[in-house]
Amino acid sequence: MRPRSGFTLIEMMVVVAIFAILVTLAVAAWSAIQTRGAAQNAARDFGAAIAMARSRAIDRGTEVWLIVFTDVDASGQPGGSGAYFVYEDPDGNFTTGGTRNWNNFDPGANPPFGNTEGGEGDKLLSETFLDSYGRKSARFAVSGGVQPGAPFTGLAPSACSFCAGNKGALIFRPDGSVGLVRADGTSAPPASFDVAGRAASLGIRATTGPQEYVFAVSAPTGFYEVYTK
Repeated sequence: MRPRSGFTLIEMMVVVAIFAILVTLAVAAWSAIQTRGAAQNAARDFGAAIAMARSRAIDRGTEVWLIVFTDVDASGQPGGSGAYFVYEDPDGNFTTGGTRNWNNFDPGANPPFGNTEGGEGDKLLSETFLDSYGRKSARFAVSGGVQPGAPFTGLAPSACSFCAGNKGALIFRPDGSVGLVRADGTSAPPASFDVAGRAASLGIRATTGPQEYVFAVSAPTGFYEVYTK
């Protein structure tokens, strides 16, 4: 009797079923990795934007704005994970007659993207949409599970503590200090005059999973720290 060669139909079905299970497990594992990495990468890039804005303001002797929208999508419309923009304002035309004009800053404007002021030397340095991280796996948000420690002990975690109407700005100045500005253009007053009271908090977290990062930024010095779990 000749030995049987090849696979029977049942054996082939078993192999296909095992392969399908392995693919499903691999996809699930890759999705989990993307989710964990998205929040981490978004937080890393946001920290780099803070550092860049501060150093550029000091080096160039000009105001640099870090403008935060906590809920826009990749097209600049409400309903997304949020976005932030770094904007250099050497001629100070974001402030005219004591009034902040940056309500005109529209993340959906194109062209020129976001720059409706048109001042001499004004420059949009960078734009970052959190929807672009890991299939919308990171957003501006906090759960309350991460509390700032020293030197910012007592600072309440927030997606954006100085924002109003899901919009706010950090103004980095040449002297190293930071102004906190609400969406209506008014300055956010300090909660108290200790370190935590004169600081801003911003939070980035994973949409699924425990990854969360809370940023604390000192208004008097521009020093920032990030806390995570």
